[in-house]
Amino acid sequence: MIRDCTKIPRFILPVKGEQRWPASFGTSEEDTAADLFLPEGLSEEEEEQAIEVLRERAFRLLTSDRVEKIRRGSILAERRVEGGVRRGLVATLDLEALSIGTGNSLAVLSSLWDETRAKSLLRLRRRMPIECSTVVVLYRDKRSRALSEAGSDLEQMYSFTPSQGKVTGKFIPMPLAKGVSEETLSRGDPCYTVIGGLEEAVAAKAYWEEVKKSISREALRNHPARFVTAEYVNAYDDAVRLSPIHRIAEGIPSDLVASCFNRNLRCKRQGNVFRLSLATPENIARCDGLLARLAEECGGSVLYERDEGAAIARAEGADCAAILLPVPDKGDLFVSPKELPMPYFALPAGEERYALEVREIGYD
Repeated sequence: MIRDCTKIPRFILPVKGEQRWPASFGTSEEDTAADLFLPEGLSEEEEEQAIEVLRERAFRLLTSDRVEKIRRGSILAERRVEGGVRRGLVATLDLEALSIGTGNSLAVLSSLWDETRAKSLLRLRRRMPIECSTVVVLYRDKRSRALSEAGSDLEQMYSFTPSQGKVTGKFIPMPLAKGVSEETLSRGDPCYTVIGGLEEAVAAKAYWEEVKKSISREALRNHPARFVTAEYVNAYDDAVRLSPIHRIAEGIPSDLVASCFNRNLRCKRQGNVFRLSLATPENIARCDGLLARLAEECGGSVLYERDEGAAIARAEGADCAAILLPVPDKGDLFVSPKELPMPYFALPAGEERYALEVREIGYD
C-alpha cells in the first residue's frame, strides 16, 4: 500500500498584483482561470470545439507574462467562509493511491459520480498541457498538527476576494512542504476522502491509466500525469462544514415511500417528509436503491436538493416526498464503503475549492 501519496509540485500562479486570474465559476471572461473549465451540457460537436479552444487558451496562458512557475512547494490556502477561516493545503494526490469504486485504498471517493461528465473531462485532460483542478480531499487531524507544522512566517503569494469570502495563498517551501503533507496521513485506510471535484479525480485517474501504459518504468514514479492537484482540508476543522444532499421523490406517492422505508430503513415521517436516522455510505446507498426501484415502478424520478427548506417545499406537491439526510458523522467518511451512494454530502454552496493554482500535467 502506498503511504506517501503526494508529490510537491511546481505550481503556476498569477504574477503578484494580477487581479483577473481567479476562477469565477459561471463567467466567460477571457484570460481568467474560468476559461480553463469545460462547460457542461454541450453536444459532442460543441464539446470538441470547446476543448480545442481551451487547449489554445492554455498554451497562450503558459507563454504570457501574466503567470509564473514558482519554485517547488505547496500552498497554504486560507478561505473565509461562514464557519470561520477554512485552512487547506494545496498539493497533489497520487492517483495510484486512489481507489475508483469500493476497494480498500489510501484514498477513496465519497460517492458515485457523473459518468458523462467524467468522460468529458477525460477528453479534455488528454488534450490539455495543464490542469486547473477543483478537487477537495478530507483528512483526519483532530489536533490540527499538520498545518501548524507550516508555521506562520510564510510568503503570501496571492490574495483575492471571490463572490463569497476572501482567499489568500501562502507558500510552503521544500522540505517543509513534504513534512506538512506527511502529517496529513493517519492510521488506517483510507486516510483521505475525495469530497469535491469527483469527476475531475475520476478523469485524472483514467488518464493516468492510459499514460502509464506507454512510458518507461523509470518515468512511472514522477510523471506529472500521475498526480492531480487537490486542496486537503481537515475534517475536524471547525470551519469545514458538510452540507447533506437531500432526495426528492417526484411522482411517487408518499405512502408508498413510507411503506417501503418502514421495512428497510430507520426514518421519522412528518407528512411527506422523511428524516433518515443514519448517514453512512451504505445506508444512503440503500435509500437510493429503494427510491430508484419505486421511481421505476411509478414512472417517477429522484431529484437532489442541497437546501433543506427547498426540499420540504417541493414535498408539498401531490405524489411527492422529501427524504432529508442528516449531516454525516465525520468518522463515518473514513471507511471503505461496501457501496457508494449518489452524492450525499458536499461543501456548502459557495465554499467549493477556489482554483488558483495551475500545474503542468505533461512534458509537451
